[in-house]
Amino acid sequence: MGHTGCGAIAATMNALATGQGPESKNLRAITDRIAPHIEAIALRGSSPETLRDAMQANVRASVDHLRHGSQILEELVLKGRVVVVGAEYDLETGQVRFFEH
Repeated sequence: MGHTGCGAIAATMNALATGQGPESKNLRAITDRIAPHIEAIALRGSSPETLRDAMQANVRASVDHLRHGSQILEELVLKGRVVVVGAEYDLETGQVRFFEH
């Protein structure tokens, strides 16, 4: 699940735009994992819509990793015994929107 106004997404977008990653090693570890999934989106700038698109792309990448990162989970997903679904939490409204699966 991702959320609106995500600082990690904003930091990654900034790192991609400037070519300079965060000074914090801990934050850099996070932005380095996110960057490959949002590079194309980052080229569009950092409007609220673009930041939301980047967050959603990162959630979809995380869902894909969960579905295929473990043979056991992948088999359960293929058998229909487990469903891994991405979601977005809106900090302003408290609403959760589930992505298609």
